[in-house]
Amino acid sequence: MRLTNPAQGYVPAIDGVRAFSILLVLLSHAGLGDRIPGGFGVTVFFFISGYLIAGLMLDEDARTGGFSLPQFYIRRALRLVPALLAYVLLTSAVFTVVTHVVPWRDMLAAIFYVANYYGIFAQDARMPYGPLWSLAVEEHFYLAFPLLFLALRRHRQALLWTLCALCAAVLAWRVFLVTGLGVSSEYIYRATDCQIDSIIYGVLLAVVARSATGVRLLERVTHPGVFVVAGVALLTTFLIRDEPFRYTVRYSIQGLALFVLISAVLGGAHYRLLRKVLELPVLTWIGRLSYSLYLWHYAVITALQPLGLPLVAHMAAGVALSFVAAVLSYRLVEQPFIGLRKRFGSHAAEPTEPPATV
Repeated sequence: MRLTNPAQGYVPAIDGVRAFSILLVLLSHAGLGDRIPGGFGVTVFFFISGYLIAGLMLDEDARTGGFSLPQFYIRRALRLVPALLAYVLLTSAVFTVVTHVVPWRDMLAAIFYVANYYGIFAQDARMPYGPLWSLAVEEHFYLAFPLLFLALRRHRQALLWTLCALCAAVLAWRVFLVTGLGVSSEYIYRATDCQIDSIIYGVLLAVVARSATGVRLLERVTHPGVFVVAGVALLTTFLIRDEPFRYTVRYSIQGLALFVLISAVLGGAHYRLLRKVLELPVLTWIGRLSYSLYLWHYAVITALQPLGLPLVAHMAAGVALSFVAAVLSYRLVEQPFIGLRKRFGSHAAEPTEPPATV
């Protein structure tokens, strides 16, 4: 088995997975939240981010014999911050014109990547920044994981076991918060300390895929029988409605299932047809827009609500206008910074775009 990794360049199937994920989120917020698991779309984004970011770090270390923390942070900032700033400034300007109130605290929470905790604890949050909670979780991962990697990059087995221990610890923490303290489901859903393991499972896949023993393991876990078991386990997490399960064990089962399913997508010999589907041009195009779509869709859909459109019309208008906003953001805001990132040592595909835009 040869698992595709970020150093090999653009991976169309990953953009296909992103397309699947963002469509779950988009349709859920457009009015189908009671029928479509939008939250699972975010979980998939977490997993993919962990896999790709860790893979880029591991491959940079293998290629150069080191890892530059400042260059990593600069590349991440150039990739993510311009579009976020454009979104926050434009939506805040509209909000200010309509309400004659400048939402300073909302803006600062979004810009400094604490929107998840701000949304949990602030009683007067007013801006359409709800989806930005997941960007805060990812940013906290970007800040913390490179430090762990630098400490353990020469001790891969210790890194692997540390990651496993962290996944177990986060599960235990969720169980304690839910069953011991009765913490709200909103906190479990949005807090970094309760969601970070969804990213770490992707990191685990990146680490495992870069050793001979790990590749042999992946050959076993991508066997069609294991694939079916993982798929059934994933489906079960949607069907079980028990609240303690949904906010504790569910995320761990989904992380383990994605470990198997994403491994199959990236390198399993039995899944070429699945890869071909995920590599369809329309899906890879949507995948490339996924960051911009995620930023803009909620504000667009929220702005349409006062019109009182029927559900189908509301969904159609929300989806169409979200794509318009995403294309404008991608071309006018994100792409101008792509060339600048090349100066900071990244020659592999970044997690949210193909090599033509690196």
